[in-house]
Amino acid sequence: MLDAKDRYDQYIDSGQPWLGEVPAVWSLLRNKALFKEQTAAVGKAAKDYKLLSLTLGGVIPRDMENPKGKFPAEFDTYKKVAPDDLVFCLFDVAETPRAVGRADEAGMITGAYTILRANPSVNSRYLTYYYLSLDYDKRLSSLYTGLRNVIKIDTFMSIRTPVPDLDTQNRIV
Repeated sequence: MLDAKDRYDQYIDSGQPWLGEVPAVWSLLRNKALFKEQTAAVGKAAKDYKLLSLTLGGVIPRDMENPKGKFPAEFDTYKKVAPDDLVFCLFDVAETPRAVGRADEAGMITGAYTILRANPSVNSRYLTYYYLSLDYDKRLSSLYTGLRNVIKIDTFMSIRTPVPDLDTQNRIV
């Protein structure tokens, strides 16, 4: 836990209306420097992948013994997910109970979601907590477009995220 001795001497404006000031020693990096989009689909190998779901509890395996909800006829277009990947729902964001989660295990998830892999020099859990905090009260609403409240991937990848040094990220986590 951070305490009084961890306060910083100088702060700067983040340039993000939802964030305010951040410690001057932190970097403000565009998401395109922090993430790489993962677009690989499972294709005909879908049967070899665990079905995952983005929920309020994070990215979890679906219960296929007692399936509930709708399922497609085929899963070919579902995307591959690896452990530590972040899953974002960048559409219907205002109505979506949870717009981000981090995968603890490999599997597949609907192709409608955006799968992002964190740069190895950044703690994926730190990024998850940061985006969960923004999702909690939908602070990215200024980025929504259209009737479906979509955040376009190019827009998302261009925003800046505050990134402290790795030791501080680990302490925050």
